[in-house]
Amino acid sequence: MPTIKHEPVAAAVRGQPISIRAVVQDDSGLCQVTLFYTPSRDAAPFKTPMQPVGAGSYVGSIPAAVVSGREVFYYIEAVDEEANVAETPWYSIRLETAADASPGEDETKGARPTSKWVKPAFYAGGAAALVGGVAWLLSDSGDSDSGDGWGTTNVGTYAGTATVVLEMPGTAPRSTSRAMSITIVSSGIVSSDTIHPGQHLESRLNGNNFVLIASVNETNLTGQIRYSGTVVDDRIVGGVDGTARNSAGTEGAYSGTFYAARQ
Repeated sequence: MPTIKHEPVAAAVRGQPISIRAVVQDDSGLCQVTLFYTPSRDAAPFKTPMQPVGAGSYVGSIPAAVVSGREVFYYIEAVDEEANVAETPWYSIRLETAADASPGEDETKGARPTSKWVKPAFYAGGAAALVGGVAWLLSDSGDSDSGDGWGTTNVGTYAGTATVVLEMPGTAPRSTSRAMSITIVSSGIVSSDTIHPGQHLESRLNGNNFVLIASVNETNLTGQIRYSGTVVDDRIVGGVDGTARNSAGTEGAYSGTFYAARQ
């Protein structure tokens, strides 16, 4: 029988994809791990496969197009080779803008289960999977600002994971996850040599926000990727977007997420 270990996502930024992570194990071997999600209790959920990333961890993503209202709902299902099925309860995620993200009483303790809600019939399909890192709860860090408008307590080195997904028409999405680190120094400069391999990226904090821009110059592919991040307490959460063009002139898009915790 599969076992699912998952820390529910309590809140996320409206308009950005939400990455869901779980550790799933089974002695007989897993067949499939699936993420189900819906923007409304009255709507049947979409589903998307969760991808293995090593050490029993699986990740999946709720697409940005669904993350547009006040809440989104999800649960995880695992099926092993003997057709045994395990499911988590339904969870709800509160959706906020970054400026409004401030946890209320007891809301930082995790999403609230809604297992009494009977699951509606499933859609056969769903949106394309966007593999990403953990979606963090955004909150007002309460940092004191310097004269440049950024929190001096943000200084430090943050380590985590970045996931970038490239979608080109007519081909399956290409997802790449990598370990990375981001450094913020006392002058407010944000830099990274690892969030985009082979390039040193640098920008300046604007409040608690920053954007690192990388150029893409691969064989048969050019473009630009933006890593837009927000510093909240001892962590960084961010989204990835960008454009790509292959040698035939076909245009595609980058998406994804990144997160890091202060060391």
